[in-house]
Amino acid sequence: MSNAVCDQCQSEIGAGARTCARCGAPAFANFMPDPRRTSRRQAPSNAFVTWAAIGGALAIMAVLVGIGIFFGMQQRAASNREANALADTSRELLMQQQQRIKNGGAGRAPDGPAPGASTELAPARSEAELLRGLNVILREVGHKSQYRQAQIEAQMNALKIETVLEPKSLVSAGAIRNGRDIAARYTALLEQSVTASRESNDELTRRVRALASGLPAGKRQLGLFESSTAKRLALESSLIANQRRMMALIGQMLDLAQSGLGRIQLQDGSLAFQNQNDLDRYNQLADQIQATAADETRITREQQAMLRQAMTQVDRLKRS
Repeated sequence: MSNAVCDQCQSEIGAGARTCARCGAPAFANFMPDPRRTSRRQAPSNAFVTWAAIGGALAIMAVLVGIGIFFGMQQRAASNREANALADTSRELLMQQQQRIKNGGAGRAPDGPAPGASTELAPARSEAELLRGLNVILREVGHKSQYRQAQIEAQMNALKIETVLEPKSLVSAGAIRNGRDIAARYTALLEQSVTASRESNDELTRRVRALASGLPAGKRQLGLFESSTAKRLALESSLIANQRRMMALIGQMLDLAQSGLGRIQLQDGSLAFQNQNDLDRYNQLADQIQATAADETRITREQQAMLRQAMTQVDRLKRS
């Protein structure tokens, strides 16, 4: 049987030797690793739930969750048709978002042309005109937001960010450089998605304000609408911070891998550490990644609860 070869200087290592006689590097092939110096931990793939799927839902939530502001209006028969149309549009958008979240953000680039220009609406003079205008706004803003987010989401999914922290991606300079490139591109797409969501929110708020401004009860209604918007934006801010924190942790893990080149080896599909400090730091970062993933799960559950609340509001809006 041939002797092992040093991973560092390529010199032959004698049978049973624990280190290379030439350079002193550990001979990983010749000893059973100390459990303290071996880690089989990997970052969970569900730590990378795509922001885009959630951002798309948040961008239309203000009307959907805040739809209850219109319950205080007199239920005139002339408004029934408009209320039902608005409910149908809301349900369609909500069900699309629920499906995307259920799929963990897995999606593809949207088919068909991009949504067209926005419809110019005059201030509403009645409940029927308000509901009709809301239907137009919600459909246009919601579809445009979903289209933009789906484009970004498809690019995010193609990057396969979850592969960056696989053991084989942390033991060579080339793999680490590739991981940094993937992380940088993913982060850029994340910020594009955040910008797109905020632009959708701004458009939604501006158009709803303009639509309701002519109604006698418009001030009260807008106040309730903006209150629901504030709750949604707080959830959105938590989610953005979570995603940014996750990307920062990925960067720190890649920094560790870069500084540990030669001391961190791939053995039987797991990472083996020559230096206990490297292993301790790796496990610390892995714990933080797990905690961030758990926090993301909590935020997603809150968002799902908000979607369910919105669906309830839609069912109440539907008038017979």
